[in-house]
Amino acid sequence: MHPIKTLLAALAATLSFQGSAQADVCSDPALAEVRYQSLRVQLQTGAEPADLVAFMAQVRAIAILSWHHKGRDAVARDGFVVNAIAACIGRGRCGLSRDGALSQSLYDDLNAGFPNNVFGRMMYERPPTTAMRFARETFECTAQPVAAATTGDRSSSLTPAEQQMIETVIAYQEERFEDAYRTAAPLCDGGMEAACHLAGDIKKREGTPEALSLARAHFAAACAQDMALACYEQGLLLFMSRGGPEDLVGARAAFRLGCEGDHVAACGGYAELLYSGRGGPLDYVEAARVGTIACDGEDPVGCFFLGLIAEREGRRADMLAFQERGCRLGFQQSCAIAEYVYGASAQAEGSHIEAYLHFVSGCERDGGAYSALLCMGAAQAASRPDVDISEDVIEGHLQRACDLGQADACDMLEQNSWRP
Repeated sequence: MHPIKTLLAALAATLSFQGSAQADVCSDPALAEVRYQSLRVQLQTGAEPADLVAFMAQVRAIAILSWHHKGRDAVARDGFVVNAIAACIGRGRCGLSRDGALSQSLYDDLNAGFPNNVFGRMMYERPPTTAMRFARETFECTAQPVAAATTGDRSSSLTPAEQQMIETVIAYQEERFEDAYRTAAPLCDGGMEAACHLAGDIKKREGTPEALSLARAHFAAACAQDMALACYEQGLLLFMSRGGPEDLVGARAAFRLGCEGDHVAACGGYAELLYSGRGGPLDYVEAARVGTIACDGEDPVGCFFLGLIAEREGRRADMLAFQERGCRLGFQQSCAIAEYVYGASAQAEGSHIEAYLHFVSGCERDGGAYSALLCMGAAQAASRPDVDISEDVIEGHLQRACDLGQADACDMLEQNSWRP
């Protein structure tokens, strides 16, 4: 349910705080590289950080520090840094003077693969003092950065495990999954939760029963160290009987831990099990509480179950609002329910063609049993004389309902009892 980008974000968050507490990113190139890699991964997730302004300030500050530590020629080959610096120049921020033409030249050069080496020809050998001040203030550095980049040992502040984790993340990003797993597994055994999650994800990708069994174990190890995303992934495998038998008690426990760690999709999974009473006691009150956390965090499953709870309580307007929100977030079952409500309302008002259109829309969605019911509704509405839909189309609605598990539709097709 969650894309790989979420994993990368979690790994980035872990790497962001690796390294020696004796130095800072302004004075230590190795620590700057760790922070650089973490921010680069976060940018690749496509997910908006909680504080976008602060995050972008860090991106631009690390670009300036990379420029300082690595030197102009190295940075000129790094699209991440050039892009961030171009954004600073285009806005006159980060201690750099505003220059729209230079900013555009950098972007153009970046997109064209640096054929003209604009960065090398037009930028400073070292960032100006005002830019360095911006970088130091952003990262609250206590030390003045060293004056020049070096080509010597840049790993003095990193433990071997931390350096291996950086190499593992890079291998993962480059889709060298066997290499990444080869180092991630022992790092996981050594207690590095991000490595456990990465190892679990690699085995989940393989998808064989044996690999999924290992994925369960790796996710469980990371979850035991309070990594909320791993708890969610572990719960999902247990819930879906992947890598072993279904374990709803275990899934419920894993989703709960993930939810307590502020992972909204885990809250959605926990709400589902609370609402259904699977894996533990049924609890509508707690389901509503964690479902609200999930829905507010834009997890559609939470919105879906909030809608079901609202319907149980007779709050029809709230039910529709939650299902519409779940639909906007891409949850097809919510879309199907919303279409049913609209179709039923239109039908009650005598607008049978409008009702039919809503039922067809819901029928065509991937809404499981809800879509099956809508297909039945579409077939029934289409049979009215004032709707005037061909028998072939009606038969198609019934066939889809049958394919989606609606036994009545299968019986009607078999007995040919639906024809006028």
